Amino acid sequence: AKMLYADKVALANRARLRMLEIREKEIDLYTTNSRTVGTVNTMLAGIGYTAMVYTKMGYYQDAPFYAHTFYPITLSFLISFSLLSLFILTLTVMLGPGLALRGPDGSVHIAVEAIMIQYRTGCFYFGCAVITCHWVIITYAWGGFPLLSSKLALTAIAIASLVLILVQ
Repeated sequence: AKMLYADKVALANRARLRMLEIREKEIDLYTTNSRTVGTVNTMLAGIGYTAMVYTKMGYYQDAPFYAHTFYPITLSFLISFSLLSLFILTLTVMLGPGLALRGPDGSVHIAVEAIMIQYRTGCFYFGCAVITCHWVIITYAWGGFPLLSSKLALTAIAIASLVLILVQ
């Protein structure tokens, strides 16, 4: 009976160890993906900020009223969504693995679940930033280009890619 009990304990320990290895791989996956999405968020926020600086250019000053109104608003939303997503994902990458390493027993599972939730939240705001980027393109097209064909072409491209994003 003692031998059977020892085998049972050894099997349980191997199963626990295997589960921890799987959870460790999940932590690595989510932190790597969070870094990647964070990098793209940084680029989107930088593009939005740079585009905001270009509102001082002459061609923008001659744009219609709606371009003066909606273009900066959509840029502000783009920057805000990008920075919010970047903030969430950066904190996830910084604090999530620490919770798994320094917490009490069972903290690895709690950390993985928390990282998954924060990753989904960060990706939601990243998706909002990408959709807002399309609205920026549309407002720029209607404010920055004098030809109707240019406006319609950029609007069609933005709406087509937006539909492809939403359908997926």
